[in-house]
Amino acid sequence: MKDLKGKVLATATIGGSQHTAAKKMISLGGLDPDKDLTTIAGGEESRHLQGLVSNTVQIAAISPPWVLLARDKYKMNVLDTAVDKYASIQNGLAVAVKTLQEKPDLVKKLLRAKSKAARYFEQNEKEVSEMLAKMWNTDVATALESYRLAKPAFTVTGIPTEDEVKEYLILDAQILKLPQPVAPSSVFDFTIQREVDKELGIK
Repeated sequence: MKDLKGKVLATATIGGSQHTAAKKMISLGGLDPDKDLTTIAGGEESRHLQGLVSNTVQIAAISPPWVLLARDKYKMNVLDTAVDKYASIQNGLAVAVKTLQEKPDLVKKLLRAKSKAARYFEQNEKEVSEMLAKMWNTDVATALESYRLAKPAFTVTGIPTEDEVKEYLILDAQILKLPQPVAPSSVFDFTIQREVDKELGIK
């Protein structure tokens, strides 16, 4: 990682989840991501890979299947994975407090659909890998390895741990230059998600 000092880092968006994960990994590697690297917004991950091939950029935070193509097709080095080192809350259901209060049934329907999809993803390796292969226009073997690499980053319950929430809010406060992290209760409310999990028998 230290050999990357002075190099160019490509990320999807400045301050986004991908960029935040990259900064975490770079810091763990002994560099200051804000001072030791030049960061550019590179858009889609396929463009990051093109940038690496052409040496327009020398480091990129990319996910499967692109990281596997970089490794297998272009013989590039994969330095590390953020799956077990960074609490990346990349997606979920965000609604206004008013919506949560006035339309809880709508929120519940949306969460139920997401929960069923998450359970399908968890339990159907073959089918999901085949769908990913079609979506990415890649071979099933690459899609299967991508699925297995990414699987630990997902939660079937739809609820991150308390430690993950705290870590995420600490990093968020650093990015937004807040004096201190906001309280988890002011951002997250998993009450309806817990109801859905109980109804669907998800633990």
